[in-house]
Amino acid sequence: GPDDEEAQAGEGDGEGGQGEKIPDKEPFRHLAPDQAIVKQSGSGDRYIYVYKNGKVSYQKVELGRRMGNKYEIVSGVENGDHVVITGQNRLTNGMEVEIDK
Repeated sequence: GPDDEEAQAGEGDGEGGQGEKIPDKEPFRHLAPDQAIVKQSGSGDRYIYVYKNGKVSYQKVELGRRMGNKYEIVSGVENGDHVVITGQNRLTNGMEVEIDK
């Protein structure tokens, strides 16, 4: 039953994590809300506007699983990037923007 599995997981902890289900080279996956994803019309591509250093850039992203109202972002967004979730229709690539605080 479930109790057995918990016991096994506990035993494996001291042995370099042999019982781990997640490989330690697993890429970190960001979650982005559904409304951040811009669908490119005419193709299956998905984009996200990323805000960095006062500018927005149009990044093609690879989506992972959907989790509720969010998607995993497998690639295209870096750690520390700010994802734009509203007003994308007013933005263009490389545009300088001010974020309303």
